[in-house]
Amino acid sequence: MAEISIDAGVRRSAHTPFFLYLSCALTAFIFIGFGITYFQPMATGSLGPLSPIVHVHGAFYFAWMLLLVAQSALVNRRNLALHRSMGLFGIGIASGVVIFGVMITLMFARAMIEVEHVQSWELTYFSLCSMVVFASLFIAAIRNVRTPDAHRRYIILATVVLIPAGFNRIYSATLGLDFHYPLLYLSADLLIAILAIYDWRTLGRVHNATLIGGAVNLAPQLLHPLLAESAPFISLTEWLASLGHYSAAL
Repeated sequence: MAEISIDAGVRRSAHTPFFLYLSCALTAFIFIGFGITYFQPMATGSLGPLSPIVHVHGAFYFAWMLLLVAQSALVNRRNLALHRSMGLFGIGIASGVVIFGVMITLMFARAMIEVEHVQSWELTYFSLCSMVVFASLFIAAIRNVRTPDAHRRYIILATVVLIPAGFNRIYSATLGLDFHYPLLYLSADLLIAILAIYDWRTLGRVHNATLIGGAVNLAPQLLHPLLAESAPFISLTEWLASLGHYSAAL
């Protein structure tokens, strides 16, 4: 979402609705999921008390999704000047997603430590890895601002790691499945597969950025059974949570 330089040939290839449609789909999953558990309860006054940091975290999260659609639409309409001008804004939003994502993860980890509810370690692993993957792929996108085909794929693949949060709320409301990690990972992998299929149909191969970004997304999934509830990871999380005076109380 930062500055990009596109020659005439790339300008023609960039004018495809696929990335706009995919961005809209990703955003829809988030707003449907959080509509069930956040927006609708807030509108009806049934939302329980939450720490202000939860709302700030959500604001950055939703802003990123809306920015993704807006930036994709600008590229699709070839309004590259405005797209570039929003680059620093995108960096700021992405930074907020990571900072507050990590903060809220450690806040709830600390709360679980206080009540000795150790079943949260998988969720802590899931959330922290999501932030690491998002940050890594966003940095890759920034480093490829002058290679638009790679840039936009890294942006999409960075966002994919955020989408299971919406999926989880949808599955919980419709199927009664709360944090069913294999299903959440599979749902994210299907989004990556859609991008890979698009690459194959349009390029005759899977783009290198899709391969790299897909691998970065898959790595935490493969390591989940080994690390999520391992003693080293629990010790690391306890240490990180101890750095701040996090509390579940308002």
